[in-house]
Amino acid sequence: MPDLKLRRLPDRTFVRISFRAGPELARSLQAYAALYRETYGQAQPLPDLIPYMLESFLAGDRAFVLAQKAGRTDGGRPRSDLFASSPEKEA
Repeated sequence: MPDLKLRRLPDRTFVRISFRAGPELARSLQAYAALYRETYGQAQPLPDLIPYMLESFLAGDRAFVLAQKAGRTDGGRPRSDLFASSPEKEA
């Protein structure tokens, strides 16, 4: 098999995730979308911006990044004991 410079493309199958946002968060997200439009001169639908916002947040969370590097996540899902121990475990 040839050794290609381009690695195999990752899985790009989208998964639909929905959530409910409180009024304050909804206003903040709309304000962010408006600032994005003002900054880049192009409006983007809020549902298209949110995944990139979440990716940026996760990439900037040092504890999460370190846990991933240490293999302390399971298929992208954090284990329940990943970041903090529960009160039962401390006793």
